[in-house]
Amino acid sequence: MLGMEHGQALSRSISAVSAGDKRAVGRRPHVFDLEKVEDLAELDCTLAEMAVALGCSERTFREHRAHDPALQAAVDRGRARGAIELRRAQHMAAHAGNPTMLIWLGKQRLGQRNFSRTELTRVDRDAVEVEVSPAIQEPDQLAEIVAGLAELGVFDPKGGD
Repeated sequence: MLGMEHGQALSRSISAVSAGDKRAVGRRPHVFDLEKVEDLAELDCTLAEMAVALGCSERTFREHRAHDPALQAAVDRGRARGAIELRRAQHMAAHAGNPTMLIWLGKQRLGQRNFSRTELTRVDRDAVEVEVSPAIQEPDQLAEIVAGLAELGVFDPKGGD
């Protein structure tokens, strides 16, 4: 059985709300530091990681983001800033002569690809010269080489003599 004091407090709360009292009931809404949100998004943090850093649950952060355009804009700005910084670092690495970055950016931005050339030459009745340049890049290329050798009669891919 509830004590009289608890019942009276509950009664006062109900009558205050019904009387139009504007005092907040329940938890205070979470207020997010938009600059911190933007910084976390720039680092490409997940929403769960942002929520931990901001002191709330992931669910709370997602709900606020869904209903608060300013919060969503801060996430978007941060993600864009992060992408720009990463792109800048990649270009700096390429301009510094990093061969991996030069190749990657060439493929991404210029549509460049690795090409390989395979030449099969019959040397004599029992020998075939195979030249692969620069290297086998795709598994299908090895199958083509095997088919070419079989076509020249050098070997039977099914294992026959």
